[in-house]
Amino acid sequence: MPCDWEAIAAVKRAVDIPVVSNGGVESPEDLDECLKATGADGVMSSEAALENVAVFEGRGTSRVVQRQLTAEYIELARAHPPRCASVVKAHLFKLLYMALEVHREHRTRLGDAVDTATILNLATEVCALEEAAEAAEPLKMRARCDHEHGPYLTWYRRHRVPPA
Repeated sequence: MPCDWEAIAAVKRAVDIPVVSNGGVESPEDLDECLKATGADGVMSSEAALENVAVFEGRGTSRVVQRQLTAEYIELARAHPPRCASVVKAHLFKLLYMALEVHREHRTRLGDAVDTATILNLATEVCALEEAAEAAEPLKMRARCDHEHGPYLTWYRRHRVPPA
């Protein structure tokens, strides 16, 4: 069910406290649209930000952006190891969703991995494959996917778009 920004706007009009909108934000452009439509004091994002943590920086979702963010995440996870591998794996499945739809064997291997080092090494392999794909098809890899007609289905849109 889509987010009802009009309902959030009605709440904002009815109260004298700060209101933070949540829902229906997939792209950087949605942030501004949400603020305008709701009058909210701020916008929160969950699913879209889990796969593109740079959405609040104004960077749209593409396979290149996801590769870049994944490389940064790998570096941070190695420098500051989380207390369990499942946290790393969960983040990587979201950050690399589009890539893992293409590199299915890595999806399986990542799902089977149980230790952080193996998980991060697999993610590094996927990043290398994505870098090679970008060299071969730069426009396709850089194309924004955070909208209805994107060239790849994003993690955010996976349950919002009827199967083809």
